[in-house]
Amino acid sequence: MLQTHPYELVQVPPGARWSIVGIVLENGRRPTMDFLDRSATDAEEFFALSGLLLKGEPFQQYGSRFKRLRNVSNVFQIAARRERYLGFRWRAAHLVMTNAFPKQSNSTPPSEIGLCTRLQQQFFEQYGS
Repeated sequence: MLQTHPYELVQVPPGARWSIVGIVLENGRRPTMDFLDRSATDAEEFFALSGLLLKGEPFQQYGSRFKRLRNVSNVFQIAARRERYLGFRWRAAHLVMTNAFPKQSNSTPPSEIGLCTRLQQQFFEQYGS
């Protein structure tokens, strides 16, 4: 089994009712943060949008910028202009970000959704759902 553990990806503002965390894989990689480190421009947009999301109701859709993917159980997407970030809901108040990728079409690549759901399953085996 792949070992993972969560870390705070986005600083939680005062009064927030939920949080956005990332995962660290057993090899020390932090997939979402590593991707953000490589894309400084959209990283600023990701963190600004995340701050707005955390001030609202937990997991409430925010236009096309934050939504639950259709036909996939418990997978959410944050959309920056040129990049997409996937994650899943953990317990009542955490969005666990698993992976990110550059936007290349109007649909989310099945391989990226598959990676997110595999990491979600492994995370739930380790920490419970």
